[in-house]
Amino acid sequence: NHLTQAVKVASEVRSLLARFGPAEYPNAKADMNQQLRQLFDPERLIETPVEWLTYYPRYLKAVLSRAERLPAQGGKDDKSMAMLVAQLERLNRAREDYPGIEALCPQALRFRWMLEEFRVSLFAQQLGTKLPVSVKRLDQQWQSVETWMIENPR
Repeated sequence: NHLTQAVKVASEVRSLLARFGPAEYPNAKADMNQQLRQLFDPERLIETPVEWLTYYPRYLKAVLSRAERLPAQGGKDDKSMAMLVAQLERLNRAREDYPGIEALCPQALRFRWMLEEFRVSLFAQQLGTKLPVSVKRLDQQWQSVETWMIENPR
C-alpha cells in the first residue's frame, strides 16, 4: 500500500528532524514539517486523486533525502527554498481567497501536485519526477489557475 510505505518514511523523517537542535535549519525543518502536515491532512487525503497517492512514497523519500543531506548542503537548501516559496505562497493565497480551490479547479489541483514534483526536482533529483517541472512550467500552470479564477468568481 502506497500510504503505508509513505507513513513509514514520514516517521523516519520526523525522527531525523527531531535530532536537529532548535536553531539548526529552522526554515528547512519548518518547510518539511508543513509539507508532511499537508500531505497527510485527512481532508486533503480524501480529495487526493489515486494517481497522486501512488507517488506518495517517492515524495516522502524526497523529504527524507533532503533531511539526511541538510548538514552537507550548506546554503543549497536555502537557495532551493527561495525558488519554492514564491510558488507555495501563490497557492496558499488562492486557498485563502478561494476556499476549496483545489477541489473546484483542476488547474489548481495540477499546480498543487506539480509543486510536489518540483520539491523532488529541487531536493532529491535522483528520484526523478513524473512530469517535467520547472519555475517556468509552474508559472505557466499558475496562469491557467488565475484564468480559471477570473472565469469562476466566488
